[in-house]
Amino acid sequence: MFKFFLAFWSIIVINVFCSAWALNFMGDWRYLETKDEPETLFQVYSLTLSSQATNNLILGTTFRYNRTSQGDSYRETLTPVLSLSLRNDFFNFNVSATATEQHGTESRDLSSRSWNADLSSSYIKGINSRIYFGRSKQKDGATSHLINQKSDYWGLNLSKDFRNFDLYYDYRISHGENYVLKSTTNTYSHLVKLNYAGSFDKFYYSFGQQFNYTKTKWQAELIGGKADFPINISVEWYINNSLDSWDGKNLQDFDDGIIDDDYLIIDLGIEEIGLLEFYYDTVNWYAIPSSIKWDIYYSNDKITWSLLVSDVSLPFDFSGLGSLNFSKARYLKLVPKTFSDLKFNSPQFRAYKYITSSQYKTTFKTYRTSLALSYNFSENLISSYSFSLNRAEPSPGPDSKDYIHSVSISWIPNKFFQPTVSASKTKNIKDKQPDLIIDNLSFSVFSDILPTLDISYGYTHTNVKENDVKKVTNDNFNISTFAKIYPDLDFRWDISIGKSKNYENDLTSKTLSSRTNAIARLKPTITTTFTYQYDYSNNDLSSTTTHNFIFDLSWTISKNCSFHGSENIKFTEGETNINSFYSLWFSLTPRTQINFQYSGNRNGTDTDQFSGFLSWKISRYLSFKSNYTWLKTGDDTSWSWMVNLTAKF
Repeated sequence: MFKFFLAFWSIIVINVFCSAWALNFMGDWRYLETKDEPETLFQVYSLTLSSQATNNLILGTTFRYNRTSQGDSYRETLTPVLSLSLRNDFFNFNVSATATEQHGTESRDLSSRSWNADLSSSYIKGINSRIYFGRSKQKDGATSHLINQKSDYWGLNLSKDFRNFDLYYDYRISHGENYVLKSTTNTYSHLVKLNYAGSFDKFYYSFGQQFNYTKTKWQAELIGGKADFPINISVEWYINNSLDSWDGKNLQDFDDGIIDDDYLIIDLGIEEIGLLEFYYDTVNWYAIPSSIKWDIYYSNDKITWSLLVSDVSLPFDFSGLGSLNFSKARYLKLVPKTFSDLKFNSPQFRAYKYITSSQYKTTFKTYRTSLALSYNFSENLISSYSFSLNRAEPSPGPDSKDYIHSVSISWIPNKFFQPTVSASKTKNIKDKQPDLIIDNLSFSVFSDILPTLDISYGYTHTNVKENDVKKVTNDNFNISTFAKIYPDLDFRWDISIGKSKNYENDLTSKTLSSRTNAIARLKPTITTTFTYQYDYSNNDLSSTTTHNFIFDLSWTISKNCSFHGSENIKFTEGETNINSFYSLWFSLTPRTQINFQYSGNRNGTDTDQFSGFLSWKISRYLSFKSNYTWLKTGDDTSWSWMVNLTAKF
C-alpha cells in the first residue's frame, strides 16, 4: 500500500504543477433512523484531481472514502485510483491502477490491488492493433483465508478492414494463483472472426465465420487424494415461483405457508459437481449456517424434477451420491426448509468438482458459421433468408450443434394490406441427449385503414419435437387495434388467443387475453388513463379468470405543483387485490421541493405507507435532502427518517 500511495501523491504533485488542472471535492453525509434499529450514519468523501500536462498527456487521480456506522459497528472502504492517458499520431496508451482497503468491526478485512494498461495504434492504414495487459490481487485479513489470490494477463488483438471483408484476431494468456485452494491456473485463448458482405443489383449477402479455442491448465495440491476444482455455474433465484432476486430479502419472509414456492435453480452446464458452498453475505463473507436445511432436486430439462436429498445443510458433498454430470443432472433445485431472520446480502454460490490428479486440463472449441441473403423483387416485395451453425466441442463434456434456418417475405402492395410471412427451423444435437427440433411458422398483416385507425393481426404456430417425437405444439392468434377517436382521446384494444398441447402429460392449455386502454387529455394539464384487462386460462385440470381495472390521473396544477394518482383493482377467483398510489409535489421556491406520497394495498393483509420528501439546494455547493416514511402492515407499524447533506466543490 505504501508504494501505491507514494505513486498516488507523486501524480498529485505533478497535477498541481501542470498548466491546466481541475480539483473536485464531494462530501455526502446521510443519517438514517429506523424504529427498533440502531441509528445509521453514511459518509462518502471523494477528491478528484485531473490535469492536462500537455496536449497529448492527461493525468487523473481520485481518492474515495466510504464509511457506514450503525450502533457500535462500522464498515469503511478506502479507494485511491490513478490514471494516465497518452495520445499522439502513432499510438494511444492508457493505464489505470486501483487499490481498495475494506475494514469493519463485524466483517473480514479485504485488501485488493489492480492495474490495467493497453497500447493501441492505427498508424498502419487499415490495420488496428492493440496490446493489453494487467495484474490484480486480493486478500482478506482473516487468519483462515477465504480470499487470497492473484492473477495477471496479457493479450494482443489485430483487425483489418478491407473493402467488403473484415478480419479480427485476439490472443490472450492469463495466469492465476489461488493460495486458499493451493492451485494455479493458466489459460490460453484464440479468437478469429471473418466477415464478408456485398451486394449485386437487388441481391444482398453476408457471410461470417468465427472460431474460438480456449485451453486451461490447472494444478493443485492433493489433500486426502483429491483437489477442489472450481466450476462455473449460473444461478436463478425464485420467489413465489417467479424469477426474483434474494438480495436484501429475509429468509423468514419465505415462510408464507405456501410450500416450495421459493427456491433457486443452479445450472451446472457441462460440469460435474462434487461440492457446493453458499455464502449468504459476500460483503462480510458469511457462510450459510448449518442449521438452515435444504431439499435438493435434480433435472436434465428444468421441467421434471426428482428428489436427490432432503433436510441437508450446506456446504454439501455430492461425492457419496455417485456421479452428477450433464447426462443426469444439469440442473439442481434447492428449496429452503428452515426459516430464520437471516438476511441475504449479495448471496453467492461456489461449486467444485473433485479431481484425483494434481493436474487437470480442459479445452473448449466453438465454431460459428452464419449466412444472410436478401433480395428485393421490388420496393414493395422483400425476401430474406438466414442460416447459422453453432458447434461446441468441450473436453470433457458433450459436443453439441445448433442449426438455425429462417426465411421471411414482406409485401406492401398498399396501406390497407401489408402482409409478412416467416418460418424458421432450429435443430439442436447434443451427445447422449435426444435431438431437439423446433419449427415455427407465422403470418401477420398490418392495415393502415384510416389516418386515425390502425389494425394488425397475426397467427403463429410452433411445434417442438425430440427425436421426431412430438412434444409440444403452440398456436397463437392476436389482433391489435389503435384508434384516435378525438384529438385528445386515444384508444387501443389488444386480443390474444392461445392453445398449447403437451403430449408428454396429455394436457391441453387454452388462454384468452383482452386488454383495452383509453388515454384522455381532458385539459392540457390533465391526463387520465383507463385500462381494463381480462385473462382466462384453462389447462384441463383447472381454470383461472382475472379482471384487472387500472385508473390513472396526472394533473399539473401549476408550474410549482402537480398531482399523480392511480388505483389498481384486480379480481381473481373470488379474491380482490387493491393497490393505491397518490403523490403531491410542490416547488415552494426555485431551490426547494416537497413531495408527499401514499401507497396502500388491500389483499387480505392491509398495508399503508405514508412518506414525505424535502429537497433544498442551499447553494451551488451545498444541497440538503430529508425523507420520512411511516409503514403499517396489519397491526405492525414501523417508521424511518433520513437526512442527507451533500457538498460539492
